[in-house]
Amino acid sequence: MMGNCALHVLIITNMNVKTTCPKCGYEIDSHSPLTDPTVKPEPGNANICSNCYSLNKYNSKLELVQLTQEDLDSIPPELMLEIEMIIDKLKRNKNDN
Repeated sequence: MMGNCALHVLIITNMNVKTTCPKCGYEIDSHSPLTDPTVKPEPGNANICSNCYSLNKYNSKLELVQLTQEDLDSIPPELMLEIEMIIDKLKRNKNDN
């Protein structure tokens, strides 16, 4: 699924590519990596939509696509737990603002 498992959230850093969340249609032109701030999205990287919190991935054109069942099955349980905690924290932060 995700070659280097870089996880991005769609906020803050500008990109030269525009895309939309495949679940909610939210227009996206920026991202914020959860690790190194200099990391740019690459094909296969995971993404959490900052609007609907769905987990997607970038395709070869840096467009967001839904994860397949095979993608979901390939995520180690520990990483999925971490992703779920990040999504929960994003939701709480949004509700606090």
